[in-house]
Amino acid sequence: MNDTQAIPQVRLTVRAPVSFRRLLASRFLRNRAGVAGLVIVSLFALLGVLAPVLRLDLPDAQDLEHVTEPPSREHWLGTDNLGRDLLSRVVHGARISLMIGVLATSVGLGIGATAGGLAGFHGGKIDETVMRVVEIFMAFPGLLLALLVVSILGPGLYSVMLAVGISTSPAFARVMRASILQVKSEEFVEAAQAIGAPGLTILRRHILPNAMGPIIVHGSLLLGASIVTASSLSFLGLGPKPPTPEWGVMLNEARNYLYIAPHTTIFPGLAILLAALGFNMAGDALRDALDVRLKMD
Repeated sequence: MNDTQAIPQVRLTVRAPVSFRRLLASRFLRNRAGVAGLVIVSLFALLGVLAPVLRLDLPDAQDLEHVTEPPSREHWLGTDNLGRDLLSRVVHGARISLMIGVLATSVGLGIGATAGGLAGFHGGKIDETVMRVVEIFMAFPGLLLALLVVSILGPGLYSVMLAVGISTSPAFARVMRASILQVKSEEFVEAAQAIGAPGLTILRRHILPNAMGPIIVHGSLLLGASIVTASSLSFLGLGPKPPTPEWGVMLNEARNYLYIAPHTTIFPGLAILLAALGFNMAGDALRDALDVRLKMD
């Protein structure tokens, strides 16, 4: 027997490296609650986009002979106090409410991330000044701060967006500052500083790309809260004016008919609940997927 035949043959298999995006998607899809939340959010977004082309009644079309009717074949979600089809109004309201939530969160992210980034990167007096201002804003409850901004700007759709965005900006500033400070202490940033790289280059190439993860997760979690806050302002009469098919406006119009036609409040309220729940579940799953400390198979 030859010696070469006695030596067992060992085959080494080398796996191709998995990209970060593919790994992130895999971790996210393993979270059933996150997938369910993404489905809910996607469904609302799809309804909002397709609202004009769906074969539904016009959201403002009145039929005074069929007011406050319960759900039926003709009107799947019933009608409101003016005979308007609730299904059409809820579907068209998805576009407005989601637009308010996304734009308001974007405003808060832009203001807060800029302030927190400047504070965390420069430090010193700039850090102290910015964070003292942030702490003053955080002393107000979010809804109260939004009410203050709307009272200054006046009621309206864009005032609500800006008010909700400003009310969420302090939280974004704190998250961004903490993330910047954490990344600044990493060795690759110190190495870039040691070779004399300009501060703006270090911020743009090394710090910001590695600090945006927590701010994106925080933004996804605040989307649901922004929709709830905007609907609250609309319910108080500070948002879009009737007959705009916005969920908060619909609740405000239906509150006088709560006992005789409860469906007029149940379905808009359920839409707000599901949208906020969907964003929260998707945001939690995204946070878990980005957390490298969690052991995944």
